[in-house]
Amino acid sequence: MIIKLFIINELCGLNQLDHRINNAIFTVTAAVLGLHPRQPRP
Repeated sequence: MIIKLFIINELCGLNQLDHRINNAIFTVTAAVLGLHPRQPRP
């Protein structure tokens, strides 16, 4: 199901936007928590 949603996002052209938003949220969260920006999520 997750793969299907990923494909749908790709076809709709929303995957790039979602990636930018998720990356921005993760970067801010990492900065607030004092973690390295590239540290993978638990």
